[in-house]
Amino acid sequence: MPAFCEQKKIFSVMSAMQNAPSSKVLSMEFNKLTKEPVEGFHISLKNDTDLYDWQVAIFGPPKTLYEGGYFKAEMTFPKDYPYR
Repeated sequence: MPAFCEQKKIFSVMSAMQNAPSSKVLSMEFNKLTKEPVEGFHISLKNDTDLYDWQVAIFGPPKTLYEGGYFKAEMTFPKDYPYR
């Protein structure tokens, strides 16, 4: 197979993954949460090129047992999110 055909095939697979419904939903949710953050939470991507892996920081709410706490979590979304 000629090299340009192989490159075209790889490009179409990458485009299909980027246009997958899950990436669109995650992108919309991530953008909304970064533009309108929820109080006590901070999100970021573990790697700027992977929309499926998030880092989350949760700050303990005042007047609770968790006040002053700082909790970290990592969220990995499946490629068929939000169905799984």
